Amino acid sequence: MDVEGDLYWMSSALLNGLQENFTYNQAGVHALVRRLEAVVGASNSSLLLHLQSIGISFEQFAFRWMNCLLVREFGLRQVLRLFDTYLAEESGNIGKLHVFICASLLARWSSRLTDVHDFGQAMSFLQNPPTASYSDRDMDELISEGFLKQQLYENSNSVRMFR
Repeated sequence: MDVEGDLYWMSSALLNGLQENFTYNQAGVHALVRRLEAVVGASNSSLLLHLQSIGISFEQFAFRWMNCLLVREFGLRQVLRLFDTYLAEESGNIGKLHVFICASLLARWSSRLTDVHDFGQAMSFLQNPPTASYSDRDMDELISEGFLKQQLYENSNSVRMFR
C-alpha cells in the first residue's frame, strides 16, 4: 500500500505521454513506427534496404515494440530501467525517445540481421530478440545510444517530417 500512490503517478505519467497510441485507430503507434523507419533510414540505410529486400516492413515487428514499449522483448529488471528513463524524460514525449532506443536496438543487431536472407528467420529474430541476458550495463549502453541517436538524427530532414 505504501507504493500505490507512486505507482499510480508513474502509470499516469507514462500513459499520458502515449495517449495517441491507445485511440481508436492507434495513430500514435503508426506514427512511431514510421518514425523508427525514418531514423533507421537516416542512421543505417544498409539495414533498412536489407530488411526491405527480404520483404520485412517495420509494421510487422515494430508495431509491437511501440505498442508494448518493449515489455515483451525484455525482462522485468530491464523494463523497469527503461520506464525509469522514460519517466525522467524532460519533454514528457516518451514515444520520441522510445523510437531512438528501438533504433539503437536495431543498430546493435545490424550485422546479424544483414547476414539473414530469409524472411522467416529475420522475423523470428525480430520478434524474439536475444535480450534475455541483457545486464544493467547493457541497458545503460542501449539507453545512452538512444540518447545519442536522438541528438544526431532528430533534426535530420528524413526524420523531422515524422514529428
